[in-house]
Amino acid sequence: MTRTPVPVLVSMVLVSMLVALPLEAQTASPSVTLFRGDGSSAYRPSAGSSEWIAWERPRVTLYPERESPYPFVRSDRDVVRLEVLGGVNAPLGIDLTLRLAIAQHFLITASAGVVTFGGAARTVALGYVDEEAAQSALLVDGALMLRVGVGARIVEGLEIVGGYAVLHRELTVRSDFLELLGVTGITGAEGRVTLQALWAEIGWTFTVLDHFLVRPAIGVMHVLDASASLVGEGLSDNEAAYLDRTARTVETYAEQYGTSPTLSLTLGYRF
Repeated sequence: MTRTPVPVLVSMVLVSMLVALPLEAQTASPSVTLFRGDGSSAYRPSAGSSEWIAWERPRVTLYPERESPYPFVRSDRDVVRLEVLGGVNAPLGIDLTLRLAIAQHFLITASAGVVTFGGAARTVALGYVDEEAAQSALLVDGALMLRVGVGARIVEGLEIVGGYAVLHRELTVRSDFLELLGVTGITGAEGRVTLQALWAEIGWTFTVLDHFLVRPAIGVMHVLDASASLVGEGLSDNEAAYLDRTARTVETYAEQYGTSPTLSLTLGYRF
């Protein structure tokens, strides 16, 4: 039997490997993962196929353990996400909040709202302070509330946020309300109340399908400074001075008793 020389045998092996290499390249899996129709199943199409060339939503599998299979879900690696939330914050009121989540851990927040629970705050305060101080809570009922703050997301969902708040209201005070504040014999007055406060809260944001948010939170608000005025037309000097003393009393009450726990529940959307 004739033996094949070793150099010839080696040459035949090398040729067969070169021939097989393009065939393997044609069937090799591409380096991206694609998702069918609704995104429920992942697969790898054949290299060079029409699906491989013209697919709508290829996704590079750099972090396959963190990649969502749903085409309408954005990656949690987006540097900045805008969040819009609205809800109730007792005993303050209702508000609308815009937040920027930066690098998934840092929060910048701004909100505007209206104080709607002044009556409830007065009812609660009646059990702890004198009646005149409790009635002062009604002066901020309907006030415009603006808040700004910064915070941090400690772990996924858990957030600590705090900042600065301003509550402002201008109103016409009737005689019956003036009597609640201890002012008698004056038919009415124009009033203005402005509160400056610090606030802080701990909340947990539950995320549904990466976009929809549910956020309960508990916190505290502390009044730093209060400004109030009560003025009327056609008043004597003594009556005007009495209104001014009443306004100073309202300021004192607001600063003395202006620390309150807060409880909020908001719903939102993350873009």
